Amino acid sequence: MKRSIATVCLLVLSCASAPATAGPASSSSSPATAGPFTRTALCRGEPQSAGFDYWLGVWDVRPYGAPANTPASRNRITLEQDGCVLQEHWRSSARGPGAGYTGTSFTTFDRARRVWHQTWVDNTGSVAVMEGALDAAGDLVLEAVAMPGDPDTARRRMTFRRQPDGTVRQIVERSTDGGTTWTTSIDLVYTLRRGPG
Repeated sequence: MKRSIATVCLLVLSCASAPATAGPASSSSSPATAGPFTRTALCRGEPQSAGFDYWLGVWDVRPYGAPANTPASRNRITLEQDGCVLQEHWRSSARGPGAGYTGTSFTTFDRARRVWHQTWVDNTGSVAVMEGALDAAGDLVLEAVAMPGDPDTARRRMTFRRQPDGTVRQIVERSTDGGTTWTTSIDLVYTLRRGPG
């Protein structure tokens, strides 16, 4: 049974109180960006391929505003396929309502269509597809692509926002009025444990 991205996101949020896997952040359209990770080569020479590199690494993930001693999920983000794909490796802790939950996403810049694309799959059989672009601040904003058979007709978007302190904030929102107003369903903060490698 396929689940909507809203359901997937709720599963991820329930896991955020326990260890899971995430990656460090360093973003820019240039491989020379300062941060925990610097590329040695672009994906097929495409400058925009490095724009989401700020997500690479191993992260502790907690709900936004949670105390620092809140058990963290863990997310590891790796660079794959000759630098063309960021692969997410999420694993929840053995404690809490999300115990045993795991998932993987693949994020890449589609050179032909000039859009960022992400596909998420997990151990519940769920699939979520999102596409979008980097905004002027370099934050990645993705919107859900409608999946056949999904009864949820609301618009759904996800933003990865770089913070001045080096953390990354992941915000998932839903709109039932065509994008005029948005309601936050998930708000997470990624704190870097270590860079790629």
